[in-house]
Amino acid sequence: MSDVVIHQARLYDLAAGIVFLGQRPKVYDRIVRHSRARPGERVLDLGTGTAYLARRLAAAVGPGGRVTGIDPSTTMVRFAERRLPGDAEVRVARAQELPFDDGSFDLVVSCLAFHHIAPADRPRALAEAHRVLATDGRLMLADLRPPRNPVVKTVFHHGLEANPVDDDQIAAAGFELIERAESWPLLQLMLARRA
Repeated sequence: MSDVVIHQARLYDLAAGIVFLGQRPKVYDRIVRHSRARPGERVLDLGTGTAYLARRLAAAVGPGGRVTGIDPSTTMVRFAERRLPGDAEVRVARAQELPFDDGSFDLVVSCLAFHHIAPADRPRALAEAHRVLATDGRLMLADLRPPRNPVVKTVFHHGLEANPVDDDQIAAAGFELIERAESWPLLQLMLARRA
């Protein structure tokens, strides 16, 4: 299985607005709060897509901070570039091959991206996140969790059979899980610290 790369930026934004039932701003603001993003921090957004989360992170870290988004889709990156504030940037890259020096970031965040990474490549993506984080840096993953409702499970079965990343993978990559929470009906939030 290979990575799933989305190239339809406008369609993706429209679909996300529908899927979140008008609650997208509230859900993403909760993700930012859960990440504990602070003013002045350097943040990496893995699988930034249209940079919706990156824009909210940029507001949290303020003018003294810096947000960098990466996405494997050139189309998404071009779309995102037009929407980012001046203190943020986006570039084409894969989570498994980050083009950054060791210790470049205080926080690595990923929202609804890890389930697009091929399962065999997820450990490498976690290892890369660990590598680019500074000592005591944090990793915040927000991704799909299996639905509990049998009707929802039947309708949304694709990709929801299991969480894309589990506790063992987090630990194997050198992280210590700090907190787990749920947001929106199908999102699980995992906050970990670089051990």
